Amino acid sequence: VAVYGGIFAPDAAGEWLSVDDGLATVFRAPASFTGEDTVEICCHGGILLTQNVLEAVLEAGAQPAGPGEFSKRALQNSKSSFERKKTFFLPFGIFIKS
Repeated sequence: VAVYGGIFAPDAAGEWLSVDDGLATVFRAPASFTGEDTVEICCHGGILLTQNVLEAVLEAGAQPAGPGEFSKRALQNSKSSFERKKTFFLPFGIFIKS
């Protein structure tokens, strides 16, 4: 599901201010890549704007994914396998150690 709308954050006085507008794409478990509920947020470019959007979603409780976290969670949730990863990455010249 993709939803277009505003991204808001509270200022120091607690008033809600518009940070940007953008697109949130929701991937529901168990059909997502990781087998968990995830959301991707697309906003306008620019360092300051994307930094403000990131700060707003982190303050609202979002947790950023670490390096390799999506693949790790997919493996943990039996949504993928090491053999499947090899068939995806090897054609791109990315070598995987087992």
